[in-house]
Amino acid sequence: MDEVLDLVELAPLRSALVGLPGVSGLSVEQRKRLTIAVELVANPSVIFLDEPTSGAPPALPSLRRCRARAELAWW
Repeated sequence: MDEVLDLVELAPLRSALVGLPGVSGLSVEQRKRLTIAVELVANPSVIFLDEPTSGAPPALPSLRRCRARAELAWW
């Protein structure tokens, strides 16, 4: 789980509450990364992301790392 939190850049928020968007807790971008992390923890053989970058430029570096990791794991 720690590896996944690092991968999606949520490790510093490990103890944070999700909260309400715009009121408290995680931002919209952090929520998107959290959703991806929840799926990755299950160690799926395939993961489909429907428009993972729409409206979430901060998530791009995390998604690039996910892709790079997946490509390394393939070999």
